[in-house]
Amino acid sequence: MKIKILQIIPCFARGGAETMALNYAKFLDKNKFEVITASCVEGGELEKDFATAGAPVWVGSRRKMFGRLGVWYALAKFTKEQRPDILHTHLFGADLVAWILKKVFRIKFYWVVTVHNRERGFGWWRMHVWKMILRSADKIIAVSAATGEYVHEYLDVSAHKMTVINNGIDLSPWLNVPAVSESSVTLRLAVVGRLTKQKGQEFLWRALANLKHPWQLGVFGTGEDEKKLNQLAQKLNIADKIIWHGLIVDWSRELADVNVVVAPALWEGLSLVVMESMTAGKAVVASLEAGQGLIENNITGLLVRPGSVGDLFGALESLSVDHKKIKLLGNNARAYAKKYFDIKQNTLAVEKVYWQILSGQK
Repeated sequence: MKIKILQIIPCFARGGAETMALNYAKFLDKNKFEVITASCVEGGELEKDFATAGAPVWVGSRRKMFGRLGVWYALAKFTKEQRPDILHTHLFGADLVAWILKKVFRIKFYWVVTVHNRERGFGWWRMHVWKMILRSADKIIAVSAATGEYVHEYLDVSAHKMTVINNGIDLSPWLNVPAVSESSVTLRLAVVGRLTKQKGQEFLWRALANLKHPWQLGVFGTGEDEKKLNQLAQKLNIADKIIWHGLIVDWSRELADVNVVVAPALWEGLSLVVMESMTAGKAVVASLEAGQGLIENNITGLLVRPGSVGDLFGALESLSVDHKKIKLLGNNARAYAKKYFDIKQNTLAVEKVYWQILSGQK
């Protein structure tokens, strides 16, 4: 009999945590595990990817189910019907719902939590609630060593209860992306992800305003700061050099003409965008937060201080006049990614956590 895993995520949106949930639905051993994924806030565009992968989903919608309480009751009923062996939650909203299922609805299950981010935007009250919630989990997975330190220091989780499993990606689509060309006159840049304060795009805009070498930036993503960033681009007189692509389903296809991917996040867990870009053989300029644990500075990419316009400008200026360095960084990054980023390494480690919990070896 297969082990039944019920994953819970807030929404089926395109983000790092949601992508990892999709990876588990696709790549966990199907001979041993049955994986169902549920949302506890709304649906989203990633539902199609789950369907394509043949992975069953349950969509909780506050809009259609009369708010939070409606979703909680419906999800509790679904959970009782499914009788999962393990609940695996991703992100705070899902963690809260799992705690409610366990403590309020009294549903019995083993509970694994993955902490995907080193949150800097949570207020004290939310951090307090998160600490309380995590005490009831059986195992905490941190997606990087730095995230593990955050979980231990800020969420008071013991080393015994936590394990570090680095994120992984499906290498195949990114290895098919052509390597960068040395001969491009224009520095073709890309920034990928939600347009929010966390991702630090404002500092990239300000750095680019000072760059004299010809450049063009592709922006892949949407978010609450899109209007603000558009206005900033107008103010800095760089709007004509920025192409807003919006949400792209398969941005690996857009990478062929990109020389450099920039990841200026102010805080991060373990960036899938950086991993994907490195696997695609692109030079990456990343903040220490986004590149920590992934990039060796000046070998497999360039690292800059978070929020430093000067560091971003210096890194981009150095690459703008040295296209051989762009190619070298990209080649080194791809070689490193092939060795360390394969999703199979991640899923094997997660499966081991499941078996340990089920056998009582927490």
